[in-house]
Amino acid sequence: MEVQLELKTMREKIMKSRDDAEKMEMNRNFGLQILEIAEDPSTFFSKLDSIPKIGVIYSPDKDLKIINWNLALENQSFMYYAVLIQKHKSKIKVTQLQDKSTNIKKPLEAELNAQSWFGSLYYDILPFKHQGSKHYLLLGWDGEDAFSNKKIIDVLHFEDGLARFGALVFDEPYAKRQRVIFQYSAKSVMSLAYNEKLKMVVFDHLSPMQDNLEGMHEFYVPDMSYDGLRYKGGLWRLEEDVDVRSNRSMKNYTAPPQIGR
Repeated sequence: MEVQLELKTMREKIMKSRDDAEKMEMNRNFGLQILEIAEDPSTFFSKLDSIPKIGVIYSPDKDLKIINWNLALENQSFMYYAVLIQKHKSKIKVTQLQDKSTNIKKPLEAELNAQSWFGSLYYDILPFKHQGSKHYLLLGWDGEDAFSNKKIIDVLHFEDGLARFGALVFDEPYAKRQRVIFQYSAKSVMSLAYNEKLKMVVFDHLSPMQDNLEGMHEFYVPDMSYDGLRYKGGLWRLEEDVDVRSNRSMKNYTAPPQIGR
């Protein structure tokens, strides 16, 4: 509890600072403390809920935990930080992720790892089997800049115990993509969430505000229709015009909050 109180104070100071260099230095120390906690097996089920604006999510089987936070910079962009914790019986393995988003030239096609991670704030983990191996679909948010945000569907799996991001697990029109990224106006809110009743990932269909703005994603907004991805036959397959009107489970579609903005 004393350590969490210290982390709470550190995080609050980081969020109040208006100096990027100062924030990054304080955040470096904050990250080291988070790593110390993560490496202690007795803290695996600690949700760190006394620390403001930090996300902690678990896979449904409780074999994987992700601690995730961001750093809001003065130019209204973000840097992302995350720690993966794998649990096997009484042992754990901790992996620190390094956000290299700005250096990844083709994020839809890139096979990534812990040292080259397309950073975001994850808010859901969906396990599935692909070619006999456990994979996880990760749903995340990225505050791209002052004009647009992104919602991200990434894929996490492990090869020889090492974290890998991206996999060819999508059918058309995403068949050649390692992950799916939606970019939309920062003035709007896009929904992206797993719907338990429908057994699919359901999301807002985006369209430009005007026809002449096609391709300019900072002007894309939800158009009141929904599409979905359903896992079938070893692939996540697109289903268009999903009817969610009578589905009362379609709530909290705006998670996570825009942390730090």
